Amino acid sequence: MDNATKLKQMAFIGRICRDNRWTSKMALKVGKKQRGTGYDESCGGPAAIAAAVAGHFIKQTIKTKKPIFIGAIGDDYSGMFVTDQLNKYGVNTDFVTKCKGVKTSNSAVLVSTDDGERTIEGYQDSRLVIGDINNLEASVIEFDGQDLKASLEAIRLNPNAITILDAGRATDDVIELAKRVNYVICSEDFAEDYVKKVTNRKKFKLNSSEAISYAYKIMQRDFLNDIVITLGKNGCVYKNNDDIILVPSSDDKAIDSTGAGDIFHGAFTYAIASDFEKHDALIFAMVVSGLSVTKIGGITSIPDTDEVNQAWFIYNDNPNKESTYLYTKIKEKRKNRG
Repeated sequence: MDNATKLKQMAFIGRICRDNRWTSKMALKVGKKQRGTGYDESCGGPAAIAAAVAGHFIKQTIKTKKPIFIGAIGDDYSGMFVTDQLNKYGVNTDFVTKCKGVKTSNSAVLVSTDDGERTIEGYQDSRLVIGDINNLEASVIEFDGQDLKASLEAIRLNPNAITILDAGRATDDVIELAKRVNYVICSEDFAEDYVKKVTNRKKFKLNSSEAISYAYKIMQRDFLNDIVITLGKNGCVYKNNDDIILVPSSDDKAIDSTGAGDIFHGAFTYAIASDFEKHDALIFAMVVSGLSVTKIGGITSIPDTDEVNQAWFIYNDNPNKESTYLYTKIKEKRKNRG
């Protein structure tokens, strides 16, 4: 994290909500009553948590250039609660729109500490709309794809900004935005669903190197940018010329995966804003998100800089964690087939 002094101004655009989280030591079962072991409330939403990651690191280092969060809340207690928490994490919320007569988005999060898995059910009123952002100035902008109009306006206002998309679902809005940004950091689900959508396949799974190669072929045809596919506990992959590179996840034992993906995106954006190369930015994001799953909570599981620095050195010193080719000699295999 030594590059913090070069930090560019960041902005994050998308969803903010109030997470209501219940934890249980047992695996979650549909149709069964279970007694929880804990409950807490916190600020949630992909872009909001990503902004909190950047704000948290800045507070602990240079204490300048607060990241900007752009989203919409209702005029209720939940709205005040989530913006107050973002402020405590060092985030500028001046661009948050308060919508009168509307309730702030809420999510129910059920977490099993037995295996770290979680189930989320969320609700967002369609009247929660981001307002005027004409004065926005940022050099790095991250989007969660949940407000296309505001996202396109931010790109128009900041044509030279580095733009990053958290592509979680293959909706029409997310796909449209994926064509306009510099980095598409997409989930495994997005990649699979996008391939099925554009090729009319009923089934497609990223369960082999050939499948991942095919997904890249399809996405690179439509998205003229850097594409990273996140693979959950298996890490993430990116393309380097004709090779697909795997950046492995850390070995941290997960007790709660809530917000891990959002924290990954926030850490990657922070690293890019700090002038990290893409490869190092992905390792940094993997380390930060890996630490987050060892704690209960979403925004509250963001690690401190001391933890990150220690884990960073452990990750890079471990020979088993060197980023490797997911597949090699694909061309040779194809030649042999011929």
